[in-house]
Amino acid sequence: MKRIAYIYPIISTFVKRDQEIIRTEYELNAFEFYVNSKWSLFVLFLKQFFFLLRNKKHTNVVVCQFAGFHSIMPVMLSKITRYKVLIITGGTDCVSFPSINYGNYRGGILKWVTSYSLKNCTQISSIHEALIYVENTFYIRKEESIQGYKHHIPGIKTPDEVIYNGYDGEIWYRNLKITRNEIIFLTGVGKYYEKIQFLKGFDMIIQCATSYPQAKFVILGVNEDEKPDIFSSNVLFYPVQDREALFTWYNKATFYFQLSISEGFPNALSESMLCECIPIVSGVSSMPEIIEGCGFVVKKRSMEELNSVVNEALSLSKDEIQHLSNSSRMKILSKYTLKDRKEKLLALIKKLA
Repeated sequence: MKRIAYIYPIISTFVKRDQEIIRTEYELNAFEFYVNSKWSLFVLFLKQFFFLLRNKKHTNVVVCQFAGFHSIMPVMLSKITRYKVLIITGGTDCVSFPSINYGNYRGGILKWVTSYSLKNCTQISSIHEALIYVENTFYIRKEESIQGYKHHIPGIKTPDEVIYNGYDGEIWYRNLKITRNEIIFLTGVGKYYEKIQFLKGFDMIIQCATSYPQAKFVILGVNEDEKPDIFSSNVLFYPVQDREALFTWYNKATFYFQLSISEGFPNALSESMLCECIPIVSGVSSMPEIIEGCGFVVKKRSMEELNSVVNEALSLSKDEIQHLSNSSRMKILSKYTLKDRKEKLLALIKKLA
């Protein structure tokens, strides 16, 4: 059996999913490159070097989840070894938002290693076309309106085969035993940190909640000591949830918010849609296409725009809610299946191997 080396910065839903896909046809050796300090970066480079050296003889392809510090050494070593390097771009490695200190292309060595990795790897596989090039009209800073790695790396010629994220409708579905509340708006984040409020639009959601006391706004992934000082009484915070708890929340809520300034291909959005949540998203990256025909797009980052959309959502009739809920699930099942991702990702690796 051919061997694949898989390098990733931190374990996540999509990392686990792709590892499971690859293991169906290849022996997979994984290496986590999680940087938590400057000293750890040096140690990780050393460990990664010996990891690649040990696996060199039998490794055909090195798969890197995202481009960054963890992808630079595999790409450099590929120049003197026989293996190919596939980089799966997913979000931060395709954008730059200096105003909120987010994205890999803000300058310095991170910009260089990301650019070098994508320019010199064998193959790129973006999870959506918007990561290659997109015009972001939601966030109103003109100098940050154009995103995508082709904008940040002029002249890049590395081939890119876009393979969308895929989801399992048998894991995420509408459970009719769980009562759905028509005035619950849900949103969440996998890990809370200082700039996440603005990046994910939590500040807008909290402000919006003050105008709709009859509704509940639930934010998942925020611990008790991380809650903002000012928020409305109808905003409820819960810590990071496991899959079973997430499934319950997706089935309790009628609407799912994703008001991010930047996204790749958000997992929680797609999972919630499979559970028949009606999506309300910012006009960013892949999201308008994902929810087309079954939800609402907030086109500008303004409270006037958001309140207008929430008004429209709350005025839906029961029949309209049912139609959009069903359409949300069918949209994911028809276009973004786990089966499609598995077939296309394995075919791409086979071509490289």
